[in-house]
Amino acid sequence: MILPDGLWPVLRPYRGRVAAISLYAAAGTALELGLELMVQPLVDQGILKGDFPLFLKILLLQLACYLAGIALNVLHVRAYMTLSSDVAESLRVSLFDKAQRLPLSHYTASNSAALPSRLLNEAGTIASVLGQTLGSLGVSVLQLAGATALLVYLEWRLAAPVLVLRPLNAWFARRAGTVNAALEREYNDQYESVLRFLQQRFSFAAGLLFADGGTRGRAAERFRGLARAMWRTGYRISVIPHWFSLAAYAASMLSTLVVYALGGYLIILGKMTLGSLLSFLAIKGFLERPLGVIANTHIGLQEARVHWERIREILDAPEEDPGGTE
Repeated sequence: MILPDGLWPVLRPYRGRVAAISLYAAAGTALELGLELMVQPLVDQGILKGDFPLFLKILLLQLACYLAGIALNVLHVRAYMTLSSDVAESLRVSLFDKAQRLPLSHYTASNSAALPSRLLNEAGTIASVLGQTLGSLGVSVLQLAGATALLVYLEWRLAAPVLVLRPLNAWFARRAGTVNAALEREYNDQYESVLRFLQQRFSFAAGLLFADGGTRGRAAERFRGLARAMWRTGYRISVIPHWFSLAAYAASMLSTLVVYALGGYLIILGKMTLGSLLSFLAIKGFLERPLGVIANTHIGLQEARVHWERIREILDAPEEDPGGTE
């Protein structure tokens, strides 16, 4: 299942908005693909054959598609931003309501520092990831299918090497998502360890020991170790996407060089037109963009899964016995 277990009920009230987000993006993608496909007649019929009326007609049609795409993009961004905000609010209210019904022993055993982190940070992260990725996941699949079909239609001999190199991105994405999820768990545990240490150190009882220089020195050394470990994990989390981007860029450049070399050769032989090559290169970008979105979606959903598991520790915790003593 794409969503982490138990998270679909949170999104179910917003399924209409998720569908609208997908519709906006799908319509925008169709306009963009059509825009790039019009490059072929623009160059071959309008420019190279000197047909100015046709040239002007295609330019105006491209302009209309471009403006319509901007309008759809505005609607798309507004829809997923409001969805993220509403999901975050819903999660935080549910967490707060649940926290008020937990027995005091839960906080004694589980450390009260976990609640603020999960209420503020983790709920917001889940909402942000879901709002920005789920709405575009289905659209990215459509983009991938549409771009693949158009590339094969324009010139299958150019499409073949491009389609062979593209799956490398999927492997890099899967590997990056797995490593990133493990690091996210480690970072969140370290973050709560720091909060726990700060609460213990700056409590009233600990304040009575501040006059002891040895105690202050040991506390400073302990805090330095915790902060350094958290920084190292955070650094590794930030580096992983850059390594993935570098690998994806290398695969993209290799496929582009192949297109230029083979496409130029086919034009020399008279088996392909310049307009077809330019249109092919433009649409090739639509093959790369959805793969990047799908890759980031995988990483984002792995991250959301980590945060959701931590939130469920509170949502699934046994509540206080109403008949017991408060």
